[in-house]
Amino acid sequence: MTAGNVYTACVWLRAAATLGGAGTVSFSLLTTNTYETLGWAGTNVGTNWTQLCMRNIVLNVSAVTYYTLDFGLNTGSVFVDDMNVTTGAMPSPSPPPSPSPIAAPPGDSLVLINTSFEAGQQSWSTLVRNWACPCPQATFDFASSAAAYTGSKGVEVNVQVPSDQGWHVQLQSPRFNVSSGQRYTVCVWLRAATVPLMTGSGKMSMSLLKTETYDGLGWAQATVTTSWAQVCLADVLISINATVYVTIDLGTNTGIYHLDDFTAINGRSSGGISIPATNGPLTAPYSTSYESGQANWIGSKKNTSTASFNFSSSAAMRTGSNGVEIAVQVTPVWSQVCVMDFRPSRNTSAFFTLDLGRFVGTVYVDDFTFTARSNYNPEEVTYVSSAAIADRINAHRKGNLTFNFVNGTTGQPITQPVTRLEVRLARHDFPFGTAMEWESVPTEKRSWYLERAKYHFNALVPEWSFKWPSVEPSKNNTAYRYGKLMSDHVQFAADNDFVMARGHTLEWLIPSPSFGDHWSRLDGCDAYRTYLETRIRREVTNFKGKFNSYDVFNEIIHDRDFVENCPGMWPAILYDGFRWAHEADPTARLCLNDYGLITGDDWQAMITYVSGMLQQGVPINCIGVQAYVPLTNRPSTAYMRTRLEALAGLGLDIVITEFNFWTSWASSGNPVWEGTDAEHAALYEEYVPFWFSVPYIKGIMMWNFWDGSNWITNGGIYRLDGTPKASALAVGDMWNNRWRTNVALSNVVLPNGQATINGFYGKYNYTLELDGRVFSGVMDFPKNAGAQTVTISLA
Repeated sequence: MTAGNVYTACVWLRAAATLGGAGTVSFSLLTTNTYETLGWAGTNVGTNWTQLCMRNIVLNVSAVTYYTLDFGLNTGSVFVDDMNVTTGAMPSPSPPPSPSPIAAPPGDSLVLINTSFEAGQQSWSTLVRNWACPCPQATFDFASSAAAYTGSKGVEVNVQVPSDQGWHVQLQSPRFNVSSGQRYTVCVWLRAATVPLMTGSGKMSMSLLKTETYDGLGWAQATVTTSWAQVCLADVLISINATVYVTIDLGTNTGIYHLDDFTAINGRSSGGISIPATNGPLTAPYSTSYESGQANWIGSKKNTSTASFNFSSSAAMRTGSNGVEIAVQVTPVWSQVCVMDFRPSRNTSAFFTLDLGRFVGTVYVDDFTFTARSNYNPEEVTYVSSAAIADRINAHRKGNLTFNFVNGTTGQPITQPVTRLEVRLARHDFPFGTAMEWESVPTEKRSWYLERAKYHFNALVPEWSFKWPSVEPSKNNTAYRYGKLMSDHVQFAADNDFVMARGHTLEWLIPSPSFGDHWSRLDGCDAYRTYLETRIRREVTNFKGKFNSYDVFNEIIHDRDFVENCPGMWPAILYDGFRWAHEADPTARLCLNDYGLITGDDWQAMITYVSGMLQQGVPINCIGVQAYVPLTNRPSTAYMRTRLEALAGLGLDIVITEFNFWTSWASSGNPVWEGTDAEHAALYEEYVPFWFSVPYIKGIMMWNFWDGSNWITNGGIYRLDGTPKASALAVGDMWNNRWRTNVALSNVVLPNGQATINGFYGKYNYTLELDGRVFSGVMDFPKNAGAQTVTISLA
């Protein structure tokens, strides 16, 4: 294909009978060398002939290409015929624009959105990704006179720092509804400003997405120049009713874009709308009706799939005598498989899958049943009641502590009454902590921030500064971050007698920038393994006695970037990582941390991973459970109990390693809290006591507590100005009042010189007044020792 030309490819399809599966077939244009996608279209195939077209594709460089038709989501037979590719020159530059509004196209069409941005931003949204940085930087001006194609205003987008993905800088259209069986076209005019000159590939893309799921319904790509050009996502056939929006993705270049005159048009079910014509006659670089059979076409399938390709099928002909018949078969084995007592965490539409792709052979499937019963039985309801929670807290988080007072000279028990006895819990034995970062807090706010952390918590974890890209941004460059971690997190935990300081995380296999392009992944698989071993052994050795728990790997259920492309590396590298950490510090608690374990149903995958590790003798001590809970359709505590008990059945500790509450996700990609203060506090009252009551949960960690540094917008328990929310008061009451042991007694009779209290496990201060003399001291009452007697010698 030649740079500068406009290409349209079309093919006719129909199903022999209604297909099993989604019925969706996709059509892609790829480069032969790099498999880069240059164009894409999709449709749902029915039993009537349908033409699927990928229109108006413009290449910025000449390339050898090929087209693919993808059928893998369906079962059944599809007939294919009459494929052709046409091309023409790029249209001539448009005449100077008229300031009049855009006219609706003629014919049976309906304009859904028609804006020249004269009224400004209105319902348009913007996105500049600000998580998993390094991040792009961009600004948007919806009242730019320089960006006007018609009228007096357009949109100017200035991308100062690019990203590796176009969607990281986005314009998002207002939402609109589309209907099954209808065809839609969206277009926008754009150009690049001449100063400063744009850098990068110059490519931009435009996508049509479902609002709820972000499923792509259409996609187009173009190269931006300094001349005005119209980019269209043309004649998209919709197979479902949906609410959608359009994204214009600009993130891979630096420079200034000008955009104007956006339209979204329903071309109805026939005819569509007219697309701007190319100059001169169209030529056909390729066309076939398959009368000669397969020729140079290839029928490709994964080696675990069963499919057949017949390039000489008379049943598949639309014109002539031959077409292509593609039959995708399921070769399913006899056995009964049950998913039992599954309780969804929220109301949703769902479906079941039976996954057979790892096996070769024949499997027969029959008699599918789906039954439901009452939500929770009486025992399950009772278990999560406030009374049962309080009883469990008393049973598992408290014990009997006996003081044995003796005469320091004779060693005999003190028998006379004690004038005053005060015993006060100074620090809980149970870790309740927070993620913290000094550098995220302004200097003038830092003393307040640290005082609030000391008041509420007895454990901490670095939020981001212990992650590999932060510790070692370039090879062997660790000195700066080591110094900060030691002076900030380690020193604060030591100064305040914290019971837990966690290292999060030794490795996180995500593809995001700073991780995916970290230097450790650039020298190949063998080098990466060496680098990771060095990282784990070095950090766990250097922080021995300072961090007592580590997330060795983070979120492997969801991301295993890089390692899965290294033959034989996964899951061996997972096992080795834990072994390296254990050898460096045998006393550290080593965890596998992930989300969706109790707020969804990824607990089953976690059990599979951990079971395999235990069978191989891997030294894993705990499962880190993230618990980011939404306000609406949230998982109940009874729902969580089932999953927690399944995880606890592995015999490891459970730690709630990250938790916060949210209401929605912003267009920026971050969660947001938009509920009331009362609702926020109620969620803490609902979940924290329940987690504290569960005996196999060994710690709870909030993921930051201040709005000024919380990744959930407004998600902290303290506002930006430092004032407490109702949730801060609730948390303070739990740990500093409700779950606090403070005993003050007068004229205490000491049978055999002993006094017994029932209190929470932890560190205690005591004061005793006897014969006008005052004795005081500190003592530990750890849970792992059970009921205890401590002897105090009074000199």
